[in-house]
Amino acid sequence: EFARELELQGHSILSAALLLRYSFGLETEAAAIEAAVESVIADSELTRDLSGTASTQSITDAVLSRLLSTTEIQAA
Repeated sequence: EFARELELQGHSILSAALLLRYSFGLETEAAAIEAAVESVIADSELTRDLSGTASTQSITDAVLSRLLSTTEIQAA
C-alpha cells in the first residue's frame, strides 16, 4: 500500500527521478528525490486523494525542502 501511495502522491516527481537514473545515469540524485518523497509521505503529508488536506503545491514544497536539506544541491 505504501508503494501505491508513493505512486499516486509523487508520480510526477518520481518520474523525474526515473529520468535522472535511466536517461542520465544519475543514481545518487534519483535516490535523493525518492527519499524526499518517501519522507513527506511518511510524515503523513498527503493530498485529498489520499485522505489528506495538503495541496499539490505544499507537497511539492515539502519534497523540495527535504531534498535541499539533505543534499548539497543549491537552489538557483
